Amino acid sequence: MTTRPGRTLAMALAIGLLLVGGAAMAAPTPATSGLDPAIDAYVAVHAGLFADDLAAAQLAASKLGSTAKDHADLARAAGAIAAAKDVAAARAAFGDASKALITLIAARPEGAHGVFAFKCPMAKGYQKWIQRVDTLQNPYMGQRMPSCGTHTSLEP
Repeated sequence: MTTRPGRTLAMALAIGLLLVGGAAMAAPTPATSGLDPAIDAYVAVHAGLFADDLAAAQLAASKLGSTAKDHADLARAAGAIAAAKDVAAARAAFGDASKALITLIAARPEGAHGVFAFKCPMAKGYQKWIQRVDTLQNPYMGQRMPSCGTHTSLEP
């Protein structure tokens, strides 16, 4: 197969544009001011509580505590979740973790990228939480009332 020099250059440019354009389309969500490891661990705690799985929530809370060591309120709440005797106590402590993390995120203008805030009017204590997905998954009510709540602002 023979190609002409002009055609080879055009093909190379086209491939280069595809690669650059493809990389731009696959770009990750902007970072949330260094909070991404804590947000990821928090989201895992959320998933455990949403599924009514205390052991999974506690395991994720241990990781949250280690990623949040520079944020005393969040680390303290993570420790309370990890030490909870039952899912109700873990959910109460999750409210404290939610308030601490939402406060940290709200303090950074770029912090809201890639997270969605929800509120459950039936939850005791702090009623808000965040998720990385836009589909409501209530960690305070778990499988008993998985879609109870509404979108809300990302303010403490």
